[in-house]
Amino acid sequence: MKKKIIRVLIIIVSLILAFKVYESEYFIKANKASIEKGIEEFLELDVSILQYIKFQNVLIVYYEVAGGDYNGSTILYRGINNRYQIRMAGYGMNNRVFSGKAFKSHGENYLAIMGTNYDLMINEVIIETYSNQKESFFTNGEKYLIKVFPSETEREGLLKGYKLYDKQGNDITKQMDEYVYRRGGFSSVRGKAELFMLYVYCFTIIAIGYFASKMFIAKKSDKKIDDNIV
Repeated sequence: MKKKIIRVLIIIVSLILAFKVYESEYFIKANKASIEKGIEEFLELDVSILQYIKFQNVLIVYYEVAGGDYNGSTILYRGINNRYQIRMAGYGMNNRVFSGKAFKSHGENYLAIMGTNYDLMINEVIIETYSNQKESFFTNGEKYLIKVFPSETEREGLLKGYKLYDKQGNDITKQMDEYVYRRGGFSSVRGKAELFMLYVYCFTIIAIGYFASKMFIAKKSDKKIDDNIV
C-alpha cells in the first residue's frame, strides 16, 4: 500500500513540475501591463503598447519601441492555463503607415493589418497583398488600428501596397507616407521562442516521473504477503 502511495506522489510531483515549466512560457495575462512586461523581457527593450485585441486563441499586439522611432508587432498564443506565450516578436523602422502580420488560429490563416492614423487624417484604408488579396476598412476616428481578415496563406504578411483616403475621399497616401518616413530609422528584428523544446522538457519530466514510479511497483511476492496479512 505504501508503495502505491509513493508511486502516485511521484507521478503527481512530475505533473506539477511539468506544468510549472509550461507556465514559465505561457505566463502573460490578457492585460496591457502584463503584455508590455512580457514583450520587454523578450526583446530586452522598453516597449509601449499602442493597441491589442483578442482574436480567437490569440492576442494581436501593436507596439512602439525607443519612444516611437520603431514600430513592432507580435502574436501571443493562449495556452491551456488561459495565459499567453510570445513565440516571436520584433520591430522595424517606422516608415510605413500600415503593415501586415500573418498568423494561424484554429487551423485557419489570417492577416492582421495594423497601423497609426496620424493626426486622425485617415478615414478609409484599402490594402493589397502580394497574392493580390484586397481588403478595405474605415478608421472610425481611431488613432491605433488592428484589423483582421481571412488570408489565403499563412505566410501572407508583407503588404504590396495600400491607399489612404480622408473624409472627403482625397487620396492622402503619399502625404502620410512622407510624414511617417521622416520619423524612420534603421530596421531591426529580434526574438524567437523555442516552442518545440518546451514540449520536450515537459514530456521528459513526466516520463522521468513515470519510470521512477515503476520502481515502487509491488512484486507478486509482496502482494501475497499483504494478502496473508489481511
